[in-house]
Parts: sequence; structure tokens; C-alpha cells
Amino acid sequence: MSNNSSHLERILSKSAEITRTRRRVGVWLFPLGVLIGFLLIFTLLFRDRLIPATPVEVYSAVGIEEEMTIASGPARKNPTGRLLFQASGWVEPDPLPIKATALTDGIVDVVHVYEGELVKKGDLLATLIRVDARLKRDAAAAKLVDMKASFDAHCVGTQLAMQRMEIEKAHLVVAEADAEEADAKWERYEKLSKGAITEDERLLIRLNQKRRAADVEVAKARITGVAEEINQIAFEILALQAKVRSAELALEKAELD
Repeated sequence: MSNNSSHLERILSKSAEITRTRRRVGVWLFPLGVLIGFLLIFTLLFRDRLIPATPVEVYSAVGIEEEMTIASGPARKNPTGRLLFQASGWVEPDPLPIKATALTDGIVDVVHVYEGELVKKGDLLATLIRVDARLKRDAAAAKLVDMKASFDAHCVGTQLAMQRMEIEKAHLVVAEADAEEADAKWERYEKLSKGAITEDERLLIRLNQKRRAADVEVAKARITGVAEEINQIAFEILALQAKVRSAELALEKAELD
């Protein structure tokens, strides 16, 4: 019985050891796989930089068309298209090609120079449809007129607002005078003995004093509103000045195009 028990313990011990070994191997396999995958991706992306470049020798090649002489006539170019030279590698122009870009976009109307033709500075390469340029110029001019009209309208609005300010200030002066008169009247009736005037008259005088004081506050509020309107118009005028300048530049650019 004891022998069977010890044998079973050894079997269980070996089984547990195998399980721990497998777990340790599994723990190491995952990061190792990630590292190998990263190295493969790195190699695929940067292999051109890691591998030394192949040395290349550069030679100048000049192509000359062959002319043939015919007894019955003058010399002319060879029409057979015979191969002039042959070499391994690739041929590049010297100097390198120069890309010419237009300063404005549009639809090409006429192409004056085709690929491979010799050009010099100042040669006309292509002509755009003039309708597009004219439409852009007209649109820029119309926008400039609109901006100037809006600017002039805001200037007139400023003048009208200043006139309203003067009117509201005059109303305030009148309202303050009426309020002072109402206060003085109330003070006089306050000094009268009781029974000199009826309670209704006393109440009407008191209400008139409060109404005149309210009129003063309303006049002040109107003046504040007009002042804020003038400030808003002033800021809008500054913004319109910048827009007018931008529209002028756009019109000048359209005229150059």
C-alpha cells in the first residue's frame, strides 16, 4: 500500500513539473513571437536602407541623327528611324525637366508647345479660355462695389446714429428739467399743512414725480443704446475697410490674370 502511494506521488510530481515547464515555455513564446514579428516588419520597411546600394556609374550620352546623301538631291535626315546608340541603364535629360505651372487656374483653350519641343524664356506655352478670366474679374469687381456700398452705408449709419445721440441728449435735458420741477413741486406740497390739499391731489403729485424720474432713466438708457450702436458700427466699419482692401487686391489679381 505504501509503495503504491509513493509511486502515485512521484507520478503526480512529474505531471506538475511538466505542467509548470509548459507554462514557462508559453510565457516566453508570446513575447518572443512579438519580437520576431516586429523584426520582420522592420526588415520589410527598411530593407532598402539596410542593404548597401548597388554602385552605379554615370556616363553622358549624346544622340545625333544621321544624315544620308542622295546623289540626285541635297542631304536629308535619315527617314528609316535606325537605332542611334544602345546602352544598359536609363537615359535622363540634362538639364533635368522643368515643370511650368500657371499662376491661376482655368480651362486650356490653345496649347502652343507640346512635350519634347524646345522652348526659351518668354515663350507662350498655352492660352486659357478668356471667358473664365473675364467672369472672375467681373465677380471681383461686383464684390468690390458691394463692399464699398456697404462701407458707405455704415458711414451714413454712423452719422444718423450721432444725430440720434444729440436728440436723445436733448430729451434727457428736458426729462431732467421736468423731474426737477416735479421734485420741487412735491417738496412744496410736502411742507403744506395737512388738509390743505386733498389726498387725491397729493397722490397725483407723487405719481407725477415718479413718472418724471422714470423718464430720466429711460432717456439715459436710450443714450446708452445709441452709444453701443455707434461702437458696433465703428467696429463693422473697420472690418469693412479690410474687406474692401481684400476685394481691391482680388480685382487687381483678376485683371492681371
